[in-house]
Order: sequence, then structure tokens, then C-alpha cells
Amino acid sequence: MRPTPSSVLFAAVVAVALCAVLAVQTDAPGSAREPEHEAMAAIEATDTAARPKSKAASSPEVTSNPSPAKASLGRVHELDGLVAKGTPADSLMAWELLKACHQAQETLRFAAANSEQNAYEGRAKELADGTLKARAAEACGDLTLQHLARRLPLLERAAEAGVPKAAILLGREGPWGDPSAMYTRWDDPAVAAWRDRILELTKLAAAKGDSDALRTLGWAYRDGSGLTGAPNAAAALEYLTAYHAIAEKRLGRPVGSYKPLEIEALAKQLPADQAEEARMAGLRLAGVLQ
Repeated sequence: MRPTPSSVLFAAVVAVALCAVLAVQTDAPGSAREPEHEAMAAIEATDTAARPKSKAASSPEVTSNPSPAKASLGRVHELDGLVAKGTPADSLMAWELLKACHQAQETLRFAAANSEQNAYEGRAKELADGTLKARAAEACGDLTLQHLARRLPLLERAAEAGVPKAAILLGREGPWGDPSAMYTRWDDPAVAAWRDRILELTKLAAAKGDSDALRTLGWAYRDGSGLTGAPNAAAALEYLTAYHAIAEKRLGRPVGSYKPLEIEALAKQLPADQAEEARMAGLRLAGVLQ
């Protein structure tokens, strides 16, 4: 059956909503959600400080063509070392190394094929003087396409183990590493199975206290999305209560006015006993209550 224009448009709109849920959300300074940034910043700072970065992910930007010695960075050796360690956290670091190379190559490829957009983004000079090519050489070193093909299994392994952020990062990659498939193939059973898998892994991460997963699920259930389906105020209240409780534990004080406004708005959608049950479940999820 041939899809109608309206059905294609609906699928595209829902898929964009799914992408927005999985992405890190930011608001303009002074907006109604600005106090929420304090909680997000506190969590991000502690999570980032606690987790080591791969060398490729933390490499400084290259502004000129690297020397031959610098171009051969031994990325394969670094990758093999991370994989050999065998831990899920090292799998995430190995993915970061491969993702840095992949992104640098995609930026170079896109810039070469989109001259008009280069002018808008200021990329024309970087493309002409070799800066983009140098960045790709710095990020990739001696990695090949065969190495890059390993990045998604590495990330999925980390997500399956509940490594913080891994499930959200896997969701952003899209089915088979193709985010566009979320709307170009929305009705594909394989894509639907992928969405279910991402939801399963995100819930696993949330159960282990992953702040990104808690926030993602809270907002998804609050608003309704392609990830969770219809809005569910009780689930949203549970996950967002846990998210804010973790933020307050890390800050050592309340995070501001946004938390009670958000929590109260969700609680008003539920009978008092259900709202209290969801709050208590959120506090247990955050480790505040036993």
C-alpha cells in the first residue's frame, strides 16, 4: 500500500520528536527552563570528570597540516588496547575514538559537497586551506573503514552494561548508524524493533541512576514521543523526581524553582495517591529512599 503524503508527514514529525528527546536539550538564557540548566550542569560536570576520555575525543583542534609523525597517531594501537581491556567502559571509550574519526570525515565530506552552506558556516576557508582535512587526519590516524564499522557494536555493548550515557548515544546514532532511517523508514518493522531496543536500554540505564536516561525518559513520558508513545504522567513524575533528586544530591542543595514547578504540574494530572506513589518510586530510583 502506497503511503499517503499525510502519513509520511506524520511519520517525519514523530521521528523528529524522537530525535529531540534523545538529544541534549538546551534553552535560551532567560527562558522558563533556565533553572533546569543548573541541575544539568551539575550532573554533566560530575559525570564528565568521573569518566576518562579517549585521546581522539580529547585531541585539540588542528589548524594546520600535521607532520607525518603526528599524522600517524597509532589510533589502531589505541583502539586495540581499549578493546583488549574488555570492559564496557572501555568499549564506550573505543566508540568515542571511532566516532571522532567518523565525524571528522563526515564534516570534510559534507563541506566538499556543499559549497553554498560552507559560505554560511565559514567552512570555505577551512576547506581551502586544508584545515578540515588535517582535522580528519588527526582524528583518524591509521584507522580504516573496517575499524569504523566496529563502532556501533562497541557502543551497544556499553549500553547493554548500563554505562552512563551509552544508551542515549546509541539512540542518537539511529538504526544501523543512520538517524534518517527514523523517518524515512518509520513503519519498517526493523526500525520499530530498534526503537523498542533503545527504550529497553534507556530504562536499564535509568534503573542504574544514569541521569541522561532519567531525564530523557521523564521528558518522553511527559510529552509523549516516538520513543515511549502516548504521555504517561505517572512514569514522567517517577523519572523526573529521580533526575532532580540526583541533581540535588550532587549539588548539595535544591536546584531552583524549575523542579517544583515541573513536578507539581505532573502531580496535578494524577490522583493524590498515584502522584505520591510515583514520587516515592522516583526517590527510590535515585537512591534517596530504600
